[in-house]
Amino acid sequence: MSVATYSEHGVAWRAGIRWLTLVPCLFAFVLARAHASTVVGKMLAPLPPAGAPASAYGPLVRSGQHGHPNADDLAGVAERLRERGNLSDALQLSERVLAFAPANVQAIQTLVSTLSDMGSASLAYRLARRHAAIFPPEALNRLRVDKAAADIRNALRERRRLEARYRYTQRNDPLKAVLPELDANLRAFPKESKAYWRTQGDRLLLLRELGRMDEVLKAYHQLQSEHATIAPYVTRAVADAYRAKHQPARAAALYKRIFDANPGADVEIFIARYYALIDAEEYGAADRLLARIVRETPVWVYGRRPHG
Repeated sequence: MSVATYSEHGVAWRAGIRWLTLVPCLFAFVLARAHASTVVGKMLAPLPPAGAPASAYGPLVRSGQHGHPNADDLAGVAERLRERGNLSDALQLSERVLAFAPANVQAIQTLVSTLSDMGSASLAYRLARRHAAIFPPEALNRLRVDKAAADIRNALRERRRLEARYRYTQRNDPLKAVLPELDANLRAFPKESKAYWRTQGDRLLLLRELGRMDEVLKAYHQLQSEHATIAPYVTRAVADAYRAKHQPARAAALYKRIFDANPGADVEIFIARYYALIDAEEYGAADRLLARIVRETPVWVYGRRPHG
């Protein structure tokens, strides 16, 4: 046996001894986490009332200053509740901590994450901006993108409201108001970053909703040239643009790409591809697709699924 082989066996033996030494520590850590999770679980229904002493929260929370629970302990419980999906209690506990410890980092971060998880993207981003020093730039950028996406959704809802009131000349105003926000984000985000690519995709979707199909295709070609990963919702917007610009074969190919990647895609994708195939005079493929739609799409009549 060579010296190198002896050396390798020695390293492996010492590594094995270290691992055996670590096993009890790891086991104790897992048990501690499991115990903490159990204790937190017992707190879920209901929370102690606001102003309750530390003892009301169980063994995970020590007493702090001026009769308050320990801020770090209570903020840690709030974060565990958020991780378990109990967003309402996480929100309440974070706010309780900040009421007597307004600079507590864990409570601020948990409150921001909880607001984001609850879909309150604008509130989450505004709060994070006020405490920008405790958030990495990537996290702030992600929150900023989430806010812009929420603004697009709100603008689409406002457009539907305007249409319901027959205010068609104003229907696109809410969407147009979001476009400068997206452009500002693109200037602010580092190129090649996730925030930059998501914003490019969201901007392309917004252009499609505004009916600016030439700009949609231009933006798509730019994304292709930059080898960007293109999300399915962006692909759908591009397919819609190709169809609107009388290029049905390209539209049909993109629609197919969407439901090949996700066979459970919305039935509207199938229907859009069907009409694109008809426009492209690919009648055989259209007939086969229609048969597939009939076969795979559940039929609902007056809110009830038929028997048999």
